[in-house]
Amino acid sequence: MRNRPYNNYIDNIGAWKGPELASSGTLYFDLKPYHLTTIDKALSKANRIGVPIDEIDPSTFDLRDIGDDIKFIYETLIRGAGIIILRGLPVDSYSLPDLEKLYWGLGSHFGLAVSQSVMGDRIGHVTDISGKDPNERAYRNSLAVPPHTDLADIVGMLSIRKAAKGGLSTYSSVLAIHNEIFREHPEYLPILYRGYRMHRFGEQSPGEPSVTPDPIPVLSNQAGYISARIVPEYIDMAEVELGEPLPQIQRAALDYFLELAERPDLCLSVMLEPGEISLINNYFILHSRTAFYDHLNSNQRRLLLRLWLVSNERRPVPPDFPRVEDSGILRQTDRKSSYFRGTTARKANKGRYGED
Repeated sequence: MRNRPYNNYIDNIGAWKGPELASSGTLYFDLKPYHLTTIDKALSKANRIGVPIDEIDPSTFDLRDIGDDIKFIYETLIRGAGIIILRGLPVDSYSLPDLEKLYWGLGSHFGLAVSQSVMGDRIGHVTDISGKDPNERAYRNSLAVPPHTDLADIVGMLSIRKAAKGGLSTYSSVLAIHNEIFREHPEYLPILYRGYRMHRFGEQSPGEPSVTPDPIPVLSNQAGYISARIVPEYIDMAEVELGEPLPQIQRAALDYFLELAERPDLCLSVMLEPGEISLINNYFILHSRTAFYDHLNSNQRRLLLRLWLVSNERRPVPPDFPRVEDSGILRQTDRKSSYFRGTTARKANKGRYGED
């Protein structure tokens, strides 16, 4: 087997447990006045010289005055806990276009922003528009989202407005989950390393099948680096479309992995307040969200800005590990950022991911 299970206990800073990380004092990074002054000056310069948002980069968004802190944040993501939450950005002081430029400019110091869907959006608006289309991608509806990974190296979320109720974010360490499986159910590891076929949710390139022809490993080991790729709903949709129910042992392994990702002694749950930016290493941090109920006033509705970044250093992964390259998800004008699951798939997922 090319992708061999890592049959050792993982002992490094990335194998954290939620309660311990929450009490360590290292989860949050407070933006001080000098950080905010430097960021504001960089934004003002970008506006003054008229650089388009998608051309903003470290050379046009100068943060050298806080360079040591930028390096610390990056090192935390790549070689540390893999998660950090910046707080204290005065979002009410900026227009939405300026917040997008500021966020993009900050993110450019960690990697290249790429397309997140077939719409080609490189700054995703995480808000509920599902009243228009109930099959929208998770970042565009209000349903609960199970623990999963995305296709980028680093995922950032800037909170601008909270929902009226709900929308709690949960994070968990894949390395800590791996350790728990190794301790309690080592027989599941070969199954998770072999993986599952996944539905592509309509975002495959032209000519590609809707379901991956080969299993996608949930866990992978490349040069000792453990990485994860999992979207539970896509596994279920593939199962339904193929008409091939998962064997009991495969379902048990998947369910146990997801159970651990939300177990209180392992996961970390936080409400992202306005002005907070969560940054995660998408290879070994899972993220999820509870369902939320929004304000009736459209100007008060929940809104976060999302960045998918291809990091300045890429994590070693097996050749067939799915991740975006510099172009991100291919923009396709004939498709929407939604996919009709069909009644069979919805029935299969009923109650599992907050579906009706």
